[in-house]
Amino acid sequence: MSRRKPNPVIVADIRQAEGALAEIATIDRKVSEIEAQMNEAIDAAKARASQKSAPLLIKEDVNKEAMQGWPDERLEMVGLKRRTTDAFYIEINREEVADTAA
Repeated sequence: MSRRKPNPVIVADIRQAEGALAEIATIDRKVSEIEAQMNEAIDAAKARASQKSAPLLIKEDVNKEAMQGWPDERLEMVGLKRRTTDAFYIEINREEVADTAA
């Protein structure tokens, strides 16, 4: 699509200015109406797509407690991996700290 230079309109008096503003307002209302129709069509398409894909998106929760007893090979067969984390924990004897601070 080629670009065109707009033809400038020189406004000579108030009547022409009001006419130009009225034309701009009319065009703006038409654009808003087209955008509203477009958004309605998009929303309807999204609703249809979600209805069609709803049976495909069934999520089942796994029983993690039962799987803790499974060996690693069996977990790999169902696409899972055992993940362990080392949690560092230290307990400070507050009585001892209070005695040395006093």
